[in-house]
Amino acid sequence: MSGYPRIFGWIGLVVVLIVVGGVLAPETAAAVCTSQTDCSVHGSCVNGACFCDNGFAGETCNQCAANFFNFPSCTSCNAATTCSGHGSCTATGACACHTGFAGPGCNQ
Repeated sequence: MSGYPRIFGWIGLVVVLIVVGGVLAPETAAAVCTSQTDCSVHGSCVNGACFCDNGFAGETCNQCAANFFNFPSCTSCNAATTCSGHGSCTATGACACHTGFAGPGCNQ
């Protein structure tokens, strides 16, 4: 079995679980936090890994997750639902309606 790593022989590596849009995704990385402030105050530090609050992403929760915009507020916007399928989400999380549609949700 030479050439295969032993399960307990991986020193210096930590399995980090990063919350991405409410889903846990495993990655291998070094410890990135020691307190909540290391997680941009938008997540919790557990065993050296940031677990981001809903709407936040990144190794230290310092960016918006998919379909969330305008860090640090990270406003939810999904073009199919928030904009009724008649617009797109802007960088601030608002809808930019297609021609012929209006209103905050492009449903007028």
